[in-house]
Amino acid sequence: MILQARILYFIKVSCAVVILCYFVFLPPSPLLQQNESIQEFIHRERAELADLVQERINALQNPDDCAKAKKLVCMVHSNCGFGCTVHHIVYCLMTGYMTNRTVILNLKQLYKGVPWNHVFLPLSSTCLEGSGISYGVWGGGGSNISAQVVKVSTFRTMISNKESPWEALRPTRFPPEFESRLGKVSNDPLIWWAGQFMAYVMRLRPDTEKSIREAKRKMREGMRYNDSSIIPIGIHVRRTDKLIKEAEYYPLKAYLSHVERHLRLREKIEGKAISGHIFLASDEPKVIEEARKLEKNSCKWKLWANESIAKDAEKVNNRFRSGMLGILMDVMLLADCDFVVCTFSSSICKLVAELKEVDDAKDYRGEVVSLDDPFSFFDFNTTV
Repeated sequence: MILQARILYFIKVSCAVVILCYFVFLPPSPLLQQNESIQEFIHRERAELADLVQERINALQNPDDCAKAKKLVCMVHSNCGFGCTVHHIVYCLMTGYMTNRTVILNLKQLYKGVPWNHVFLPLSSTCLEGSGISYGVWGGGGSNISAQVVKVSTFRTMISNKESPWEALRPTRFPPEFESRLGKVSNDPLIWWAGQFMAYVMRLRPDTEKSIREAKRKMREGMRYNDSSIIPIGIHVRRTDKLIKEAEYYPLKAYLSHVERHLRLREKIEGKAISGHIFLASDEPKVIEEARKLEKNSCKWKLWANESIAKDAEKVNNRFRSGMLGILMDVMLLADCDFVVCTFSSSICKLVAELKEVDDAKDYRGEVVSLDDPFSFFDFNTTV
């Protein structure tokens, strides 16, 4: 599996080279503005596309007349972890986008300590009730599909129903107007696309945002972000319940080998000594203890970790109490690192990649390496 990860990393870098060659060796494109560099064009185009998606989501989620709006009511359950749950919500939001419906979340089955809306902003500020004149059930026959309000009882109902006409409503492709543009400015269009919806779902309430901002400040000070000879690196190690049936075990040294390879590469590129400060996030506190021991024998990297978060995350049934805030903190701090090693079999790893991709201040290319699976978003067709 490690060999597979290396191959995927090579393909990702190759795609970035292809995009560069597309602009370098072709005649000047009418898309480029006067005196605009390729990099400036990419940033401008990505920003324009992001604004377009966010404006459309916001308009759809805040209709002029909520009573008349078509709605998709999604029941959100807490039968999986934070990363899994937030991806289910994103899938519902994507479905609403593709079907021109306002998404209403039913969170009654999710609250187990810290209510979702105490951490994140609601999906709408004007339309929060799933009421209407006619009602239907996702996957039902007859007039269900044309009802003003369509209800989804479980996420599995939505993802597994592949019968006509519901199959055509699932978000399995990019909208036509985005296909050609996305391929020119991102070597991972699917991550960018999923990231746009994730960014909307994960808009933080002011008090949560303040806590995240303070945690980032402490991490940046501790990891010396202002020192160009030190690279901030993130590692996410998922253990505990994930290893029971969903993922393969990888030793910590497998993650660190990618870190050391990246540091050697940066030294060759920049022509000077480079070291790394590692933010290690894990649901298993023993991983951090192991890293402390390995740190003593390394001259290339130092560790920065939060053991209290790991102890909360270790308790599987604590996901939506203090553990929820702890995992959210992990995600935001990992996304703030320049280079991340994780496993895409974990939804947290996917979430970090998505948030990094929509951060226009960074270039995602090559910044997230997965030891196991390639990135995927349910049954989305990645062809552009």
